[in-house]
Amino acid sequence: PKPVNLTFMSASPGGSWYPMAIGSAEIWQKNITDFQLSFTHTPGGGVANAQGVDEGIAQLAITTSVTIGQEPPKTPFARRAMTYGPGFSIWTSVS
Repeated sequence: PKPVNLTFMSASPGGSWYPMAIGSAEIWQKNITDFQLSFTHTPGGGVANAQGVDEGIAQLAITTSVTIGQEPPKTPFARRAMTYGPGFSIWTSVS
């Protein structure tokens, strides 16, 4: 499989978003077999994470539903969001 490294923004290692990012990355690595996925973690925050994806700093980021707007998302950003549940979304530039 083709190696692909993705940068994933969440929060600092002491924050609650960090284990969610690490766990999500592990699930994707085990279940997406068309690519040899690896992830680089970058700390950020709610708005900074969405901006990081929008600016091309990261391909994935955890943010809050409030940050990304309404359902369907209406935001100033040109990227997509995958909502996991109330108040928690993954922001992505990966199609």
